[in-house]
This record gives sequence, C-alpha cells and structure tokens, in this order.
Amino acid sequence: MLENHKILIVDDDEQMCRVFSGLVSHLGHQNQSVHTLEDAITISQSGDFDVILLDLQLPDGNSLTILPDLLNTPS
Repeated sequence: MLENHKILIVDDDEQMCRVFSGLVSHLGHQNQSVHTLEDAITISQSGDFDVILLDLQLPDGNSLTILPDLLNTPS
C-alpha cells in the first residue's frame, strides 16, 4: 500500500487546484493549495511536504525563481 504523503499544490488557477486536490485526496494523500509564490514559500517553511506541484507562471512571478527557497526549507 502507498504511504500517505503531504502534497503542496501551487497554482493561481483555483479550478486546477480543486482538480489536483481532488485527485491526490482520492489517492489517499493530504494536500494544501496556495495561489502565489509568496504563499508557497511561507507555507513550505512551516509545513513538511513530500511533494510540491508547482505551476510555472504565477501572478507574482516565475516559480523557477523560488526553487532554491523551496529546496532549502527545513525537513
């Protein structure tokens, strides 16, 4: 059986967040959605996420610019 993972969904399209959230919930995983880069950085620092689904282009910038911040969060 697959382990229950905690997944962060980062997408400015709320409908896409609902679709991804429904899918990962159906597969038995916990998830949380945010819609901006700033929120993604903040929540990733306070949460222990196993996977981050990250939209490339968000209203406050290109998500590739925050990858180092996301990779350097404490485990």
